[in-house]
Amino acid sequence: MNRTDVLRRISSLIRQDHSAAMWALGYISLDLSTDVLEDLLKGLEEFSGPSPSTRALDAYKERWGRLPGARS
Repeated sequence: MNRTDVLRRISSLIRQDHSAAMWALGYISLDLSTDVLEDLLKGLEEFSGPSPSTRALDAYKERWGRLPGARS
């Protein structure tokens, strides 16, 4: 499997169960620095506004300079 395949499968599983999403967040954040977690928090707070479908990608692109899966 490539990275996109793995992320799609993870996405599929966490959409089915919020508990799976919480487990994934805990697993991924275990070794992250506080700075990275604070960036995540800021992104989530920005995400809380209207129009969730486009807002998520816009916030991601603004923060990291590219869309997920895009080659730099």
